[in-house]
Amino acid sequence: MSLDMVGIKIKWLNIAILFLTSFIALLMTIYFSISVTRLAIAKKRMGKFAAFIIFAIITTLQGLISYKIIDKVFHQTFYVKIFGFLQGTNAINSSNMDSDLASLIINGVPLNTVDVIFQVIIFIVFFILTSYIIEKKIDL
Repeated sequence: MSLDMVGIKIKWLNIAILFLTSFIALLMTIYFSISVTRLAIAKKRMGKFAAFIIFAIITTLQGLISYKIIDKVFHQTFYVKIFGFLQGTNAINSSNMDSDLASLIINGVPLNTVDVIFQVIIFIVFFILTSYIIEKKIDL
């Protein structure tokens, strides 16, 4: 943990967990896109561009489902704190700070509970489908 001049403690473990889970989910989506492309298209030249298009479509659909449907219907949110305060310090003066930034520092990163469950399910489905495609359908 590091400490800056105003008494804010940075919680590096929480930041690392958020970063790693997002990064692993991104890699799984990329790997799934490549596997689907290799299954569908035999030409190597078209395959790379098609994998990018499939990746863009998948991430767009995930974003639409997450932000347009899940966030509108389910409002259960929990916060992952990435900043902590030393006792007795008055570290946040929100009058000269953007309200979103002040909220992030005080409350933490908001995560929708149903969206987190949805992302875990998507990760598991992509993992199983990618494993199946590689095992049964693609000749490496």
